[in-house]
Amino acid sequence: NITKLQGREAHNSWLASLTFPIYSATGRIFASEHMQASRKTRRRRPSGLPSVVSIGLVLFSLGLLGISVFAAREVSRYLKEEFLVEVFFADSTQDIDAEQFTARLTRQPWALSATFIHKDKAAERLKNEIGEDFLQYYGTNFLPHKADLHLRAEFTKPAEVARIAAEIRRDPLVEDVRYQPDMLDQITKNLRTAQWVMLAISAIMVLIAVSLISSSLRLSVFASRFLIKSMQLVGATELFIIMPFIRKFAGYALWGWLLALTLLVFCL
Repeated sequence: NITKLQGREAHNSWLASLTFPIYSATGRIFASEHMQASRKTRRRRPSGLPSVVSIGLVLFSLGLLGISVFAAREVSRYLKEEFLVEVFFADSTQDIDAEQFTARLTRQPWALSATFIHKDKAAERLKNEIGEDFLQYYGTNFLPHKADLHLRAEFTKPAEVARIAAEIRRDPLVEDVRYQPDMLDQITKNLRTAQWVMLAISAIMVLIAVSLISSSLRLSVFASRFLIKSMQLVGATELFIIMPFIRKFAGYALWGWLLALTLLVFCL
C-alpha cells in the first residue's frame, strides 16, 4: 500500500509538472486579453470635446444672430428717423413767421428735428439738381418757403404720420404737407419681415443647442449603462446616479459658452 501511495503521489506530481506551464500560459493569455479589452474600453470612452465644440458653435451662431438683431434695430431706427416730411408754407407767409413756425415744430414731442429752408436756398438746390438755372426762364422764384421735418422713430407709423400731417395742415401758414406714404409702408413691412425671420432663426438655433445637449447626454448614459445598473443593484438613489452626468454636462455647457464668447470677442 505504501508503495502504491508513493506511486500515485509521484504520478500526480508528474501531471502537475506537465499542466502547470499550460495553466500559467493560459492565465497569462487571459490576463493579456483582459488588459487589452480594458484599454480598448478606456479608448472608447466618449470624449466631451465634440459636445463642447458643438455647443460653442451653436452659441456663437446664436450670439452673432443676437448682435445682428441689435444692429437691425439700430438700422431700423435710423431709417425711420431719416424719413422726410416736407412742410410747404403759403406764398404770403413771411420769412420770420415761417422760421418761428419751424421752431415750434422742433418743440413738439413727435419732432426729432425741423429745418427751415428759405425759397432762395431751395432754388439753389433745385438748380444744382437739374443742372440748369431755371430762374432765367421763369424770371421769378416761384418756390415757397418750406421746413424739412424728421420725426422720432416711435412716431413713424403710417397712422401717426397721417395724424401729424393733418395737424400741421390746419395751421393757416401752411400750404401743404408732403411725404411718401408708400416708402413708409415698405420700410415698415420689410422691417417686420426681417424681425420675424431673425426670430425664427433664433428659435431654430435654440432647438439645435438643446438637441445637441440631449443627444450627448443620452450617449453618455448609454455608455455607462452597465455601471448604472450595478449602482441600482446596490441601492443607489436616482439623484446619486444622475448628479455626475448633470455636473459633467454643466461643465460642457460652461466651456461651450466660454468658447462662443471668445469667438465673439475675436469677431468684434
